[in-house]
Amino acid sequence: DITKITRLRDAAVETSLIRNASELGATEKTLAVGQQIESMMTPGDASIHTTLSNFFDRVQKMANAPQDMTVREEFLSSASELVDSFNGLSTQLDTLKHDLRLELDDGVKQVNQHLDDLAELNSRIFQLRTTGSEPNDLLDRRDQLLTELSSWIDADSQTMDLGREQVMVAGGAVVVGASPVEFQARDFRDGTSGVTLNNLSNPINLTTGKLSSLITALNNTIPEFQNRLKELSRQIVRQVDQQH
Repeated sequence: DITKITRLRDAAVETSLIRNASELGATEKTLAVGQQIESMMTPGDASIHTTLSNFFDRVQKMANAPQDMTVREEFLSSASELVDSFNGLSTQLDTLKHDLRLELDDGVKQVNQHLDDLAELNSRIFQLRTTGSEPNDLLDRRDQLLTELSSWIDADSQTMDLGREQVMVAGGAVVVGASPVEFQARDFRDGTSGVTLNNLSNPINLTTGKLSSLITALNNTIPEFQNRLKELSRQIVRQVDQQH
C-alpha cells in the first residue's frame, strides 16, 4: 500500500527558473516599450523622420541661396512643420507615459493579489504539516503562483524551521509568511514614479521583473527621450531665429 507521496524537487533548478521568469518579464516589457517608441519614429509622410529630412534639405538650400525669398519661405515652412512634428511626438510620448503609469497600477494590483494568495497558501501548508501530512498539491500551486509573481517582481521562496513557508520579494527586502503585505504605486514630488510598501514613503529598489522595467521607462527612458527632443527643438529654433 502507498502510505506517503514524496514531492521531488531541485531547489537550485526552481530558483533558476523563477529568476529566469523575472528577467524574462523585465526584458519583454523593456522591448515592448522600445518598440512603441520606435513605431513613433517610423518614416512616413508626416513623420518626424520626413519633416526632419525636409528641414535639413531646406537648410542646405538656404546656405546656397540665402537671398532667395522663395527659398527662405520654404525654409521657414519646413521649420514650422518640424516643430509640429516635435509637438506631435511629444504628445505621443506623454500618452505612452500615461498608459505605462496605468499599467504600473495594474501590475501592482496583480502583485498584491498574488501575495495575498501566497500568504493564504503558506498558512494552509503549515497547518497541514502540523498534522503530519505532505501538502504536495498546495506546494505545486504555490510554485505556480510564485512563477507568475516573479514575472512582475523578483521573488523567491524558502522553507523555514517547523515547516513554515515564506516568500522573499524585491531581493529579500520584503518577506511574506502567513500574513500578506501590500505594495502601492506612487508618484513622488520629484516627478518620478515607484513602488512603496504598506504606505511607506520610500520606494523599494526593484531590479528585475515587469514592474522594474515599467519604472525605468517612466523615470528614465521616456524622459530622456523627451529631453533630447526638447534640446534638438531648441537648436532648430535658434537656427530659424538666425534666418529672420
